[in-house]
Amino acid sequence: MEAAIHPQLAWTIDWINQYPITTSILIFGTAFLESMFVIGTLVPGAILIISFGALIALGHLDMTSTILLCIAGAVTGDGLSYWLGYHYKRQIKKIWPFKHFSKQLQAGEKFFEQHGGKSVAMGRFVGPIRAVIPTIAGMMGMSPMRFTIINVLSAIAWAPAYLLPGFVFGASLELASEVAIRLVVLVFGIIIFILILHWLIRKILTFIQPRASAINHSTLLWARRHKILGPAVQSLVDPRQPESPALLFFAFFLIISGTVFFYISSSLSLHGSLLDQRIYGLMQSLRTPWVDQFMVWATMLGDVFVVTSTSLIVITWLLIKRNIPAALHFGAAILFGAILTRILKVSLQISRPDTSLFTEASFYSFPSSHSTMAMVAYGFLAIIICREISPARRLFIYVSAGILICMIALSRLYLGAHWFSDVIGGLSLGLIWITLLGIAYRQHHSTPLPAKTLITTCILAIILSAGLHSQLHFDREFNRYTHNSTQQIKLLNNWLEQDWKKLEPYRNDLAHSSAYPFNVQWADSLEQIEKKLQLHSWQAAPRLNPANIMKWLSNQTPLKERPILPHVHNDKHESLAMTYFDKKQNKYWVIRFWQSRYKTKTKPVWLGEIAPMQSKSFLGVLHYPVTQQIFTEPLELLTQQLSDQIQKIESRIMPNDKKIKWNGKVLLIK
Repeated sequence: MEAAIHPQLAWTIDWINQYPITTSILIFGTAFLESMFVIGTLVPGAILIISFGALIALGHLDMTSTILLCIAGAVTGDGLSYWLGYHYKRQIKKIWPFKHFSKQLQAGEKFFEQHGGKSVAMGRFVGPIRAVIPTIAGMMGMSPMRFTIINVLSAIAWAPAYLLPGFVFGASLELASEVAIRLVVLVFGIIIFILILHWLIRKILTFIQPRASAINHSTLLWARRHKILGPAVQSLVDPRQPESPALLFFAFFLIISGTVFFYISSSLSLHGSLLDQRIYGLMQSLRTPWVDQFMVWATMLGDVFVVTSTSLIVITWLLIKRNIPAALHFGAAILFGAILTRILKVSLQISRPDTSLFTEASFYSFPSSHSTMAMVAYGFLAIIICREISPARRLFIYVSAGILICMIALSRLYLGAHWFSDVIGGLSLGLIWITLLGIAYRQHHSTPLPAKTLITTCILAIILSAGLHSQLHFDREFNRYTHNSTQQIKLLNNWLEQDWKKLEPYRNDLAHSSAYPFNVQWADSLEQIEKKLQLHSWQAAPRLNPANIMKWLSNQTPLKERPILPHVHNDKHESLAMTYFDKKQNKYWVIRFWQSRYKTKTKPVWLGEIAPMQSKSFLGVLHYPVTQQIFTEPLELLTQQLSDQIQKIESRIMPNDKKIKWNGKVLLIK
């Protein structure tokens, strides 16, 4: 990846460069803990190892040393786990904390009995029993020599296999970095977040599902001993009692607690705090035109139109199936979610980060109604579905709902519609409410529902509602959330002499990035700029679209015929991109223009970036042009071609980056 990443957004890369020995220890330790008995079931080591693969592809970790460290860590972790089983035998089941993992040990024993010595190699790739098989091998008396051979050979296969997905993903990010580094950061962050979310939900389900009956029994015993909250809690979990009084009590309590929580956070300066402002600034620095469209679509999934339409379709289906309790509980989830957010918004009247997004006075910020309603609608649908399916299949439903909810919440931050505390508050309030409703729904009898038909109905309801809403209102919503990037044009009184310095010196991919300088300033209309460049054999750049992407598949396609990817400056793609092929030197040049915030007395001033392009390969499959960080040589070309129009050549202070080949010269063209 050629572009520089801002330290605040790429602290991991800076840390790797500054502390290579510590990084090596981290890689070894991750593979070691992933392989350790019991610990491996708690540590998301696989996610970290996949991340190491991505960092290899991006050129920040050495492939050979990383693979060797992962192999060494895996061999050491499995070896120590084997020794524990070999030394303590079955006594290990009585030793703390291992005695609390009897089910994992039983599953491991069963697997070992079925597959014998092969289970050591196979188990390394099987998640649930990954961290117990070596210990089981020791307990069952497998010889140390045989175990060591299998341990080493399987680790040699395991390390590349786990690094490979990250490597492929990292190569994909390198391709995306040609468009914008901010796109890389955002995509990478979303992928890591989804993996962590999957891991967290799986751990929660693994902990709660086998203990649900015991937790329910303990809750009933507690309720019977407490006279104040006891009756409400008891009617919530006791199937023999109606849950309506309890739900009304907790609904009122939730409104009061939400208000109290906000005033406490306000007194502690948590709302609109430095953290809120930092996250808001971070999200705005990650905006790109392509992701803007996706995030607007995601946020529309939480709009009133989609939530209401989906709810009405599902409730109608539940009534047709004569499952009144499910319909009433789902209706209560939606209705109270809407009431809760409305009461808190109107009573607290907190302004949004960008007050121009919603001009109506009633659209206040706290809590985020999109986050709250996404949680109550899609979260409670997941609860209804999971009641009708086996425990083994519930993870997929909860993770899918979690991803949908979190994407809606993330879209509110990305589009600048809410503070971080608004989103967290909305998600928390919604989660508490559906947890209470979910307990009441699962504890009280209702008619079983056909799981497949229920899932199909929910999916179709969401697709139909979202599709219709997008068809009718996408343009309006897209304009709403992207209007804030428009700039007020300022007048330059003395552009050629000194005001040229007011224009931005670098393309703003990430804040303060100096990877791509603007080495051209041109005062003219965009149409005239294009015509004048065409006089010198510059051509409109071939743009990427479904029709010409096939040209990336062949390395034999001339570089000048391959479509180029757009670049990003201040969350906008360039307004004009043109290319020039120099037959004598066999070089390919590209020049891109963005409108600045300034104009002369008669013409707007455009920021230009001229640089050479070279061919790059993605896993030997795609062959696409990328922009090189060479900016002095192309300026000489443009100087020769436009010698009669160049008004001045100025110099900027050079960035402290040896990768950038630029002498600081800027062409002023009029």
